[in-house]
Amino acid sequence: MKYSWFNYNLKRNKEANKIYKFLKKTQINFIESGVYKNVRDIYALSLLIGKSKKNKIKVLDYGGNLMSHVNLINKISTKNIEIYVFNPFIEKVPNNTFLKIKFLKNFNSKANAKAFDLVYFGSVIQYLNTLKYFSGKKEVLKSSMVLITHTPISFGIKRYFLKQKNAKNLFQNIYTLKDIQKDLLKNKFNIIFKSINENKYTGLAKKYKDVYSTNLLMKKK
Repeated sequence: MKYSWFNYNLKRNKEANKIYKFLKKTQINFIESGVYKNVRDIYALSLLIGKSKKNKIKVLDYGGNLMSHVNLINKISTKNIEIYVFNPFIEKVPNNTFLKIKFLKNFNSKANAKAFDLVYFGSVIQYLNTLKYFSGKKEVLKSSMVLITHTPISFGIKRYFLKQKNAKNLFQNIYTLKDIQKDLLKNKFNIIFKSINENKYTGLAKKYKDVYSTNLLMKKK
């Protein structure tokens, strides 16, 4: 039986709407568990960097859901942030927040025509059988910045295909940093921020000396 991304996204979107109810009643952010405490802050700060030279910012989130964005509320001003979420494994989402989010199940020409300031991959890359799906896409290459978070990446020369330990019937493709820079982004971006998370967040059953749960913010050359 295959892993159900539909069920995963349904669960996360319900959680996000619950968190929003908390956020409306307070002036502080919701504290998420595990690696997400760091990841959400990195995302928020990346948006601020993107907005530093312009008043508005457009974000393309590949493979995300409402949970990826709801905790921006009370951290930063979201008034001039426009978010497009492309996720084929998601049904119509009841967005009860005031965030400007459009969910795209099919990536049509209307979405393609938009110029995005930030492309946010989150941790989706590890679940792609090949990087060719995104490689060379103009939505990515024309963006100002690319953000990848909590993704196991090999800092060596070896790729890995491994079973994820904390999810049944789910496998991970561990790409190298060179794969991401060269094959995915065509050497058009420089890394301006890089950090790693605790090893337990790789999702792997054992530790590999060259693999780290990684956060990368890259800026167009």
